[in-house]
Amino acid sequence: TSERDDFYGGDTNMDSTATAPGPNLWNYVTIEGTAIDAQCVFRNNVFRNASYGVRCINSAPTIDSCIVINNGTGIRVEGASNPLVRGCTIFGNQSFGIDNVGGSFCVSAEGCWWGAASGPNDASATADLCGLGSNAGLGDVVSNNVDYLPFAATGIINPLLGDVSLNGRVLAFDASLILQYLVSAASLNPLQLLVADVSGAAGVSALDASLILQYAAGIIPSFPANTNKSGRAPELAAALTRAEGDFELRLGALRREGEAWLLPVEATGTAPLFGVELTLTGLPGTFDRVQLDASAAHAEHATDRELRLALASAEGVRPGEIALLRFVGGGESPGAPRLVAARINEREVLTPAVPATPARTAFAKPAPNPASGPTRLALAIAHEADGLDADVRVLDVSGRTVRMLSQGALAPGLHDWAWDLRDAEGRRVAPGMYLVRARTRTLDATHRLIVVR
Repeated sequence: TSERDDFYGGDTNMDSTATAPGPNLWNYVTIEGTAIDAQCVFRNNVFRNASYGVRCINSAPTIDSCIVINNGTGIRVEGASNPLVRGCTIFGNQSFGIDNVGGSFCVSAEGCWWGAASGPNDASATADLCGLGSNAGLGDVVSNNVDYLPFAATGIINPLLGDVSLNGRVLAFDASLILQYLVSAASLNPLQLLVADVSGAAGVSALDASLILQYAAGIIPSFPANTNKSGRAPELAAALTRAEGDFELRLGALRREGEAWLLPVEATGTAPLFGVELTLTGLPGTFDRVQLDASAAHAEHATDRELRLALASAEGVRPGEIALLRFVGGGESPGAPRLVAARINEREVLTPAVPATPARTAFAKPAPNPASGPTRLALAIAHEADGLDADVRVLDVSGRTVRMLSQGALAPGLHDWAWDLRDAEGRRVAPGMYLVRARTRTLDATHRLIVVR
C-alpha cells in the first residue's frame, strides 16, 4: 500500500491526515516469466493504492483469498500469463478489477467478490475464450477472457486490523467487543477474530483490547501484528515490552458489608496490568457489580455458578487490589469462591486443576488466628458418607452457637468458609476466645480462635 494509507502500518509519512490514499500512488508487484509458478503463491495479502496491484508478465502465480482494492487496475495479465485467482475481494479499482490484455488464456477468477452482489461489470457482448457473454453487474469492470463465474455475493470490505466491528474504523468500541467476547457475552465471527488479534500472539486476549485502546488514544501508531519483528517501529516493540513480566493473581479475604459480600481481586507483577481475564466459581451470592481502577474498561458475565471478568487499560493498572467484586444474597455463611482460570497480559497465571479427593476427612485450624478480620475455615471431606451430616459452626466458650456456617450434606473435596466475625444477627462479635467445630460421621474436631480488635 501507499505510505499515505494510514490504515496499515500507521501514519508512516507522519503527516496525520494531510495526504489521502488513492489509486496509482505506487507501481505494482510484478511476477516475471522467470518465476517458478508453483512457488509464487499470494495468500491473505492486501494490494491497495497501486497502479496495478499485481502485474503478471508471462507468469502464472496463484492469488488466493487476497484483497485487491483501490488500485488503477487490480490485476493486470500480460503476454502468455495464466494466473489462478480464487476467493479474492476485488473492488474499487479505477479501471479494471482484472484486465487480461494478453488474452492468451482464460483466466480463472472464480468465487471472487467484485464489490456488488450482482457480480463484475463485463460490458462486452463478445464471446471469449471463457465462453462468456456480458454481465451487467455493478461491481468492478473485467475485460474479456476472465472466468468470473461463479462469483460471490458478499466479501471483505476492509479487513482492517483492530476493526472488530468491521465498520472501517478502529475505535474503543472494538476493544469493548473483545472484552465481551472473552467473557462469553458476545460472539465474534472468524473474520472478527482474525482482526481482533492485534498483538499477533496468544489469540484474542484482553491485551489486544488494551492495544486497541492505546491506538484509539494515540499512544501507539499501529499494532504489533502489522509488521514483522525486524521491521517493527520502536514504539510498537515497546508496547509489547511494557506488558512483559511475571504475575500472580489471587482472591483476597471475603468480607461482609451490610447485606452484601465483598471479594477483592489482588495481583502482583513486575509490569503494569494492561489486560486481565479471570473466571471464578463457587460465588458467595448473586453478582451485583465490580469496582475497578478508573482507567480500566471491562466486561463481565455471571451465572449462578460462574463469573467471568475481563478488563483492559490503555495506561496499565498498577499491581495491588485491581478489582472489588460485590455479591448480594448468599446467606450468612457462603462458600469461598475459587479462581479457576486467569490470564494477565496474555500470560497464563493460573492453570485450572482437577480437584483431588482428600485422603482423609480433616478440619484445618482457622487462619489467621488471632483474627481481627475474616478468618478462613477449611474442611476436607474424604468420602461421600462423611459429608452426609456435616456440621460446621462457631461457638462461644459456654458452648452456645454463635454462627452456623454449614449444616447438611457436603460432597467429597475441600470446602472452605470465610467467617467475618459476625454472629447470626449480623453483629460483630466481642473480642475473646471462640470455638470452631466441625462434625461429620467420622470426625469431631474443635479449634480455638482468638478474636481481637
